[in-house]
Amino acid sequence: MLKVTAALIILGSFTYYVLFQGEEKRESRTSRLLKEAEQSIASAETSVNKANSIVAVSYK
Repeated sequence: MLKVTAALIILGSFTYYVLFQGEEKRESRTSRLLKEAEQSIASAETSVNKANSIVAVSYK
């Protein structure tokens, strides 16, 4: 679920820059997309690690 969320964030960022940042130079847009994607992936990995470290609690 978290990986899907990360993928959607990356896709949304990419779509935003393609549609709304047409006046920027191509190189700077690509650099920004790469940086945004790297940050999103790092954030998703952190979230997955935190989720995996949560111990399941069952109540009887």
